[in-house]
Amino acid sequence: MKNLVRVSAVFMLLAGSALALTGERMPEIPLDKMSAAQRSVADAIMAGPRQRMSGPFNAWLRSPELADACKRSANMSGSIPRSTNASTRWRS
Repeated sequence: MKNLVRVSAVFMLLAGSALALTGERMPEIPLDKMSAAQRSVADAIMAGPRQRMSGPFNAWLRSPELADACKRSANMSGSIPRSTNASTRWRS
């Protein structure tokens, strides 16, 4: 799990750095130009609650393996009960 967080952080840092250096966002990948793995990720995202490719998802298409890892991480974090009391929020 720690490795997943580290990989995600590095990827986001690199993506942010690229944006800062070029001033441009990553161009969207047209559906007909996607690999099978990219299309699978895109279909899963568009079938979900967001129903569109926005936010970090365009960057995730560059690495379908990272997209799957991020999805698993989000699914796991959704099962953690939330507390309004900051002192008990991260207790195990």
